[in-house]
Amino acid sequence: MASASYWQELIELWERSGLKQSEFCRQPNLGKSTFSKRVSIHCKTAPNISHFQSLFLAVNVPLK
Repeated sequence: MASASYWQELIELWERSGLKQSEFCRQPNLGKSTFSKRVSIHCKTAPNISHFQSLFLAVNVPLK
């Protein structure tokens, strides 16, 4: 069984890749359901600021 640090590193690699989970999981020996479960666990136990930053788009609003 892979260690928590292995999954954390893999999840961070996925976040930096910009790929969808299904695309990232096309790597050999990486099942999508297992990876999705580990992402869910990771987000619940150790939310990562980079994960949340990828969910938002910066918007500049001009002042009148």
